[in-house]
Amino acid sequence: MARGRIFVIDDEEDNIEYLSAIIEDAGFQAETASDGARALVRLRDDPPDLVFLDVQMPGMNGFEVLKAIREIEALAKVPVVLLSAIGAVTGEEFDPEKIRTRYGVEPDAFVPKPVEPRRIVAQIERFLRSAASD
Repeated sequence: MARGRIFVIDDEEDNIEYLSAIIEDAGFQAETASDGARALVRLRDDPPDLVFLDVQMPGMNGFEVLKAIREIEALAKVPVVLLSAIGAVTGEEFDPEKIRTRYGVEPDAFVPKPVEPRRIVAQIERFLRSAASD
């Protein structure tokens, strides 16, 4: 039996399959969407325990999706972990202050791509363990 529902939002099918396998191998249920707009509809209807969210997506980027998540009362407290390879491209480190200044929101955590399975599992354990103790 799965220990929690984890939602993955990424426009790349290979990334979705990879992350889903990591999540399910760790004993959690993985649900997915390949774009932000569809994800928001599904999230609103049935909030998960945690969201992994790609930053670079067509249509709504990850920052815009994060802002929309935070504006929906039922989702406002769902932890969101951003995933991005942008640092490898730009050479810049993840800067939550820049995100907060530009989009008015801040993710709960950040994991750089390429994703290491242990980092994904560590984030799941971190947020689901803290939710269980609340």
